[in-house]
Amino acid sequence: METVGLVGFCKTTGGKGLHVVTPLASRRGRPLGWPEAKSFAQDICREMSTDDPTRYVLNTPLSIPCIDNRLEHKRALTLPAVTGTLPVSVKINYSCTHYVGGCQMAQRIFVGTAGWTIPRGEADNFPKDGSSLVRYASKFDAVEINSTFRKYHRQSTLVRWASSVNDYFRFALKMPKKISHELKLRDAEEDVLQFIEATRALGKKIGPLLLQLPPSLAFGPDFAETFFKMLRRCYSNPVVCEPRHISWFEANADRLLKAYEIGRVAADPARTPAAGQPGGYAKIEYYRLHGSPDVYYSSYPSAALSHLAERIRRSNAEETWCMFDNTASGAATADALAMQLHLKSD
Repeated sequence: METVGLVGFCKTTGGKGLHVVTPLASRRGRPLGWPEAKSFAQDICREMSTDDPTRYVLNTPLSIPCIDNRLEHKRALTLPAVTGTLPVSVKINYSCTHYVGGCQMAQRIFVGTAGWTIPRGEADNFPKDGSSLVRYASKFDAVEINSTFRKYHRQSTLVRWASSVNDYFRFALKMPKKISHELKLRDAEEDVLQFIEATRALGKKIGPLLLQLPPSLAFGPDFAETFFKMLRRCYSNPVVCEPRHISWFEANADRLLKAYEIGRVAADPARTPAAGQPGGYAKIEYYRLHGSPDVYYSSYPSAALSHLAERIRRSNAEETWCMFDNTASGAATADALAMQLHLKSD
């Protein structure tokens, strides 16, 4: 039987074991469920013939059902489609991302920090060779760039960043201060277009745009809808918003964010209980952990990370980001590595 399929594997966070990225759904047959897919992945692992940390080689032919194209569009899966069976020794890329799968969806979880500085105390957890970004990207598959809040980077810099990481790495980019704090979302189209054009060199490695609002900016339905309508006219990829005025956590603001497919950041410390929970567009969740009780300095206890990992695993979002911004003391890197382990121990 001829089948067209897409096989997806990823390295589990913190180890060399593989999970199959599911679902693998057939046009002519029943979907392959999670237990079956996991068993399928284990069978494939037995056939692995290399210890290369960046590639695995399949040394047996495979024939698999067709996968739902919607999932490819959502970038949950990582490999090109094949017709018939996979030939012997096809090289399969993996992503250093934890996936949670079922018959109808696959969730991608990104864990990382604000910036890619590796504290001296965590250096032994990373390769010794390469630039800081190369070393960082050997362990994490995403980073939050806050410097774009204050300045534009040269195109050559963005090209260098993009070429330093694998195909599955993503850069979340903080939107400029001028848009959020100076213009306060009003008459900002020219600046939005300039920012989008200035970051285009990252190509497909751009993650969500992060719009952090000033604490003084209260929700206003008219100016907010005008801005988000314009933003969505200019930009169709993921966007998340971190509001900090209490009025943004009411139902009418949440409805507006949903309408324009804007995820509301879950921040810690939270200015109000609702601010600690994701909101807005439910298909993307973005946790931004600034450190608590001392913002930018405090590390998170293991129990808090375990609780958050369980919440993330239970989420129905298609894409979840967990980014540590408690970088002033170097705590972010250790917390992000610990979070990977908590996500793995399901």
